[in-house]
Formats: sequence, structure tokens, C-alpha cells
Amino acid sequence: MPVEPVEIFKQWIAEAEKVGIALPTAMALATADGEGRPSVRYVLLKDVDERGFSFCTNRLSRKGKEIVENPQASIAFYWHEIGRQVRVDGQLTVLAARRVEEIWRERPRESQLSSLSSEQSTPVSDHQEILKRYRALDEEYRDREIPCPPDWVCYLLIPEQVEFWTRGDPRLHHRQVFTRNGETWTQQLLQP
Repeated sequence: MPVEPVEIFKQWIAEAEKVGIALPTAMALATADGEGRPSVRYVLLKDVDERGFSFCTNRLSRKGKEIVENPQASIAFYWHEIGRQVRVDGQLTVLAARRVEEIWRERPRESQLSSLSSEQSTPVSDHQEILKRYRALDEEYRDREIPCPPDWVCYLLIPEQVEFWTRGDPRLHHRQVFTRNGETWTQQLLQP
């Protein structure tokens, strides 16, 4: 195996895509507020490179507020069909505005409209309210580019520890953990 965990991850996600796993970029994102109360939800991985793993959200959402209070987070990918899982722990930082705009422009139009029409995580009395806003924005921007909302932000999870898990029989799973040590990585095997 390569010594760089990000390179291993890229190989694994490519294999997940190759076998046709639905949404191979879906990842569980765990954050915690300033009091340490955890919450987890699924988001989509937007990019992965030598710096880390990125995703986007509304900075005023619950996760956005928790990230401000506590920038430590964990993400996990699980691909049942190929018997693999990846867990990443690290610190979150905000991506540069230029990159956020690029990612925004790459999003499908419907996703842009959804983000613009929803005040994520705030109460709503009727779901029709959101649909009405969505339709109005769809009409307003029919022949125009949809602007990136000011509260839409992308985060980079800078990995401090990455674990690769492979299903084993009889439940003797293979676990390999990489821990960042400055600019290098140390690795060790863990018992299942």
C-alpha cells in the first residue's frame, strides 16, 4: 500500500465508483458543539487532495455553527458492496472564497436553487413555503447565473488520523491506521 493515506483513499473511492456504488462520496460527518455534544449527518465529499477532504454547507446551519464552536470533526465512508470503510479525524478550516465559488458553479442548477431557497436548519411552518420560494427563484434566475449565497461555505478537513477498514471473515477485519506526525505519517495495524 502507498504510505500516503490520501492516495489510498483515492484508490478506494475510485474502486467504489467503478463497481457502481450509489453515492460513493456520501460521508457521515460528525461535529460537536462547544459543550462537546455530538451530532452526525450525511454530506457529500466535494473534493480530496493532498491537503484533505472538502464539503460545503450553510454556515448558519447547525453543523456550521458547531464548526465555529469546535473545529474538530470526523468523517466516515462505508461501501458495503466492497467491504470497506474509511474513517478520518481532523481539524476543519474554511476554503478560500475563490474555491467556494468554483465549487458553487460546478453544482447542478437544482442544487444551487435548493441552497438559495432554504434557510438551512431553521424552523418552517409548512414545506410548501420552501417549494414556493424555490419556484420563485427558479423563475427569477431562469436565464441568469444563480449567485452563490453569502452564507454558503466550504470546509477542508485536514486529516490527523485516517483508518482503513476491510471486512474480514469470520469478523477478523483488517484495520490500518495512519497518524500524522508533522509532515509525515506513521502507520500501524489494529486488532479488529
